[in-house]
Amino acid sequence: MAITPLPVPPSTLSPESFATDADTFLAALPAFATELNAAGTAAGLTLVAASSTSLTIGTGSKSLTASAGCVFVPGMEIFIASTASPANKMTCTVTTYNNGTGAMVVNAASVSGSGTFAAWSIGPASTVNFDGQTFSNLILAGKITESIYALSGTVIDPANGSVQTKTLSANTTLTESIADGQSVVLILTAGGYTVTWPTVAWRWGAAPTLSPTGKSHVVLYQVGGLLYGVLAGTST
Repeated sequence: MAITPLPVPPSTLSPESFATDADTFLAALPAFATELNAAGTAAGLTLVAASSTSLTIGTGSKSLTASAGCVFVPGMEIFIASTASPANKMTCTVTTYNNGTGAMVVNAASVSGSGTFAAWSIGPASTVNFDGQTFSNLILAGKITESIYALSGTVIDPANGSVQTKTLSANTTLTESIADGQSVVLILTAGGYTVTWPTVAWRWGAAPTLSPTGKSHVVLYQVGGLLYGVLAGTST
């Protein structure tokens, strides 16, 4: 069966249509998942398995026999959860999987709960890495929650998140690793110390004067190879 292509995802390069594009993309995901699952079923493929191998929840290498005929591949992130009490589970990376016999070796990186069980449900991990992937017309039906990154060094890197905080303990020289289309909100607690900024085209002239007692909210974004900056405001 044909799988309907996803629409164009939202882009920070098109802020005026970001919300609409996000809504459209997310609205298309349920149908996309249904069509993808149907295609996999038609081909005799599945990413859902079970196992009766007795395992103790914990990190490290685990060997088990899962359902045969699945499409688990090395490097795939999966969960292995107790069928009777799913809160007891392991998040793993597939090391090897034999499609014919179901023999599987995984490396458990993190766990939730504890205990030894002999009835397991297996499937793709809920956290999926889309690093480097391009989406068109991304639609988000719910909220986006992003971790706040506490910047311990001096490099402002969007890879750590788009909202970052830093408390100065001395006069500090900051550098950046921001590419076109990327932005970072940096919340600085200066405490009377000064910042030497990288090359920034400040929207209202000179570099901002940081609050000596509160928090200064600085937005940095790059367009056309030029890094722009603006002081969004201060808070206590």
